[in-house]
Amino acid sequence: MASRVLLDFAPGLRVRFADRERGLRRILGFAEEGTSLPVVIYGPEGSGKTALLRQAMLLLREHGYEVLYIDALAESLGGAVSVTPGLREASRELLRGVAGERVQGLVEAASMLIREAMRRLGKPRLAVLLDDAFQAIGLGRVEAYVKQLLNLIEYPGAEYDKIVVMVTSSEGRSRLTLSRHAWSMSLYLWNMDKSGLRELYEQIPSNKPGLDAAWRASGGNPRVLRVLYAMRWSIEDAVAWLAEEKSLATLLRGLRPGSLETLRLLVEDPSSAEERVLEDRELLGLLVDHNLVSVIPERRESLWLDNVPPARDKVLGIGESLAWQTPLHRDAVAHVLQRL
Repeated sequence: MASRVLLDFAPGLRVRFADRERGLRRILGFAEEGTSLPVVIYGPEGSGKTALLRQAMLLLREHGYEVLYIDALAESLGGAVSVTPGLREASRELLRGVAGERVQGLVEAASMLIREAMRRLGKPRLAVLLDDAFQAIGLGRVEAYVKQLLNLIEYPGAEYDKIVVMVTSSEGRSRLTLSRHAWSMSLYLWNMDKSGLRELYEQIPSNKPGLDAAWRASGGNPRVLRVLYAMRWSIEDAVAWLAEEKSLATLLRGLRPGSLETLRLLVEDPSSAEERVLEDRELLGLLVDHNLVSVIPERRESLWLDNVPPARDKVLGIGESLAWQTPLHRDAVAHVLQRL
C-alpha cells in the first residue's frame, strides 16, 4: 500500500492519513484497470472524502499516473489545483486561461487539460480527481458535467493507456439527479469505524477525552473530531457552533407542526421515525439539502467504497434507511428544538 500523506488537522498540527484500507484497495483496483465510468463518491460532510482523494493522488502517482486534483471549494485558483510533474506545464497554461475567474472555471476546464495532456504525453495513464465539484458548478449542471466526464473516458480525442475519474460530493440531491442516467458509478463513504477513528485520535496531543467519548460525539467523523479539538473538547460549544453555522433556528421555524413533531422523533431514534420522514418530502428535502441526514443505500459492500455503516445504532443516530450525518448534527438539531 502507498505511503501516507500528511494532512492539516489544526494550526500547528499535521496528521498522517488514517485508516480506509478497504477504500484504498478499491482505488488500487481502479489504478490497475482504469474506470469505465466517472466514479462519484458520496458521504457526510467531514467524513474524509477530501483526505481520501489526496491519498488517492499519491497512490495513483506511485502506479504511474499523471494526476490532476482540483479542490472546487478552494478560495483561490492557485490553491485549487495540484498536479503531478507531467501535467505541470499544461496546468500553468490552463490557469492563465481562466485567470480572474472563480474556481468554477477551473473545474469546468478540467476535461480540456486532460485532453491536452493526452496529446502531449503520448499514451499516458491519467487521473482526474475533483473534490466537491457539484457544489462549485451548481446542481442544475450536474448531469451535463458528468456526461462531459464520461465523454472524456469514451471519446477522449487522443489515446491513453488508462484513465481514472473520481468526483466527491456531500450533496444528496445530486444522487437523485444522476440516477436518471447510467453515466456514472456511485459509491458511498461513511464515517470511520471506531478502530479507524482510534488511528486518528492517537495522533492528537494529550488533554483530550477518552476514545469512547470522542467516538460518541463524532461518530467517526474526522471533521467533527477537529471541531471538538478546536473547541477544547467542549461538546456544548461545538453543538452551539454547528447550530449557528447551519442557521438551524431559521430553518426549523419554517416547518409545519407535524414535521416538527416528526423531527423530534427522529432526534430520539431514527429507527422509529424514518418512515415518517421518508413520507414527509418537505422535511426530508430540508434535512438532505442541508447535510443533516443521509439516506442510506443498501448495505451491500460493492456499493460502499469503505466500511458499511451499522444497520442500527441509536447512540450514533443511525437507522435502517436514514442516519444523522454525525451525532453532533443530531445534537445541534435537538439544541434548537428545545428553544422553539
